[in-house]
Amino acid sequence: MADTETYTVVAPNDDEDDVELPAGLVDMLTEAGETRSRVLTDVVAQAMAQQAHMLANHTETETPDDIDEINDTAEQLFEDRFGTSLADALGHDHWLSAVRTRFSQPRQITEVRGESPPL
Repeated sequence: MADTETYTVVAPNDDEDDVELPAGLVDMLTEAGETRSRVLTDVVAQAMAQQAHMLANHTETETPDDIDEINDTAEQLFEDRFGTSLADALGHDHWLSAVRTRFSQPRQITEVRGESPPL
């Protein structure tokens, strides 16, 4: 097994947990001038925004308002941090998808030139 490095995450309520990663993994993701902690927090910000997106947009049931609000905030924080929208980063936009779905569904013609269709 390769060497590992341990990073500690501290929550606002002072709860903390450690994550152990292969040594060098964070360095592989670091670009010039970035700190290792910035790389880790970028990954956390990205992962949490994606999770919020999944909960708000990819469930089978109606989404509660608080989840929509949390997702909206996560998307705004993502854009503030990375300079691009989460929709662009994920490669899809639910508003646009909804529009495409709405207008790609077959529609029943109920009136032609002011007349009802023949039965």
